[in-house]
Amino acid sequence: MELHITERLAVLSILPATGSFINLKLLREAREMLSFTDKEYKEFNLVEKDDTLSWALPEGVSGFADIELGAVVTGMIRIELERLNTEEMLDDRYFTIYEKFM
Repeated sequence: MELHITERLAVLSILPATGSFINLKLLREAREMLSFTDKEYKEFNLVEKDDTLSWALPEGVSGFADIELGAVVTGMIRIELERLNTEEMLDDRYFTIYEKFM
């Protein structure tokens, strides 16, 4: 699935912190896939300061990456998005990932 920098950060923010041992292993792998590589740090001009991540995309760089999440993790993301929707807690950062995952 093609995810933009902002979408990757939004998905990372809603991944569960607890679960079964097997799910925790899958979540760890998902966090690694959603995180940024050294190449992306350079390509996207990512800067971390005071717990905030900012970027400046050069011309011709989209900020998108193809992230392959498995069915179990995708299901966990859908459950959390549905919970946020039901509780009317969705905000703009979740808009595009809601469309993509739901």
